[in-house]
Amino acid sequence: MTNISGRVALVTGASSGIGAATALKLAEAGAKIGIAARRTDKLEALKGEITLKGGEALVIEMDVVDAASVEAGVQKMADAFGSIDILVNNAGLMPLSDLDQLKTNEWHKMVDVNVKGLLNVTAAVLPRMIKQHSGHIFNISSIAGRKVFKGLSVYCATKHAVAAFSDGLRMEVGQKHISASPASSQAPSPPSSTTTSPTPATDSKWTISQVR
Repeated sequence: MTNISGRVALVTGASSGIGAATALKLAEAGAKIGIAARRTDKLEALKGEITLKGGEALVIEMDVVDAASVEAGVQKMADAFGSIDILVNNAGLMPLSDLDQLKTNEWHKMVDVNVKGLLNVTAAVLPRMIKQHSGHIFNISSIAGRKVFKGLSVYCATKHAVAAFSDGLRMEVGQKHISASPASSQAPSPPSSTTTSPTPATDSKWTISQVR
């Protein structure tokens, strides 16, 4: 396992699920964590858990769809910790419906959060990593980024976009000493709500082992 003690990590969608689990794992490994989401009450509870275990966390209210909110959150983290070494782009939505149900509002929300949100956060963090000549960006993808499942057509499309973006990012910033990695789960199961992540919290094990 790579030593990440003292490094600074930003985790989006950290209020629950894989985001919260990833933040806990990184904090246990000694990283300073910026936990970002819209639900600050959940983030405060997570911060308390991290602090009780001897870790350090900063609560960041962030709506990844809002570029100004993202920039403000990234600036808050940079002011507090001085750098951002690791970014975990985890925020995402996975409503379940067949296309002929025409739930277009859900389609647009998925594109806004799963794709545009990831782009907003990457755009805010990447210049800082380039300036410091180091960094690692993890984009939470899914097997749905390689295979299409019934009832998840738009979700699969967004995760295909995440996989493609991750591949391109790795090719384009690798020479700047920045790594980019998609992190994929197993086949998604039907969600219990329209905003449930398809990736179980236990899948957060990838985060620490892949950081370099």
